[in-house]
Amino acid sequence: MRQIKNPAIIAAILVNTIVSVIVFTNRDLLPLLAIDSESYAKPWQLITFNFVHVNYIHLAANMIALYSFAPLVLKNYGNY
Repeated sequence: MRQIKNPAIIAAILVNTIVSVIVFTNRDLLPLLAIDSESYAKPWQLITFNFVHVNYIHLAANMIALYSFAPLVLKNYGNY
């Protein structure tokens, strides 16, 4: 297993997982974080909708993809 040296990747995985688990356990937060088609988006939802996932399988698939492809993207395009 390769080691990820960039702490930003680990931070992104942790933040995504924590926010999604909080939303999974308290669905009342979903309208505050996710953009829906029935109302106008609030300014913070342009960022927070990235951290909301539908279920645990969706979360796991996205975190595996992030873990797998983020080092390649950072290698080819740099850290910024």
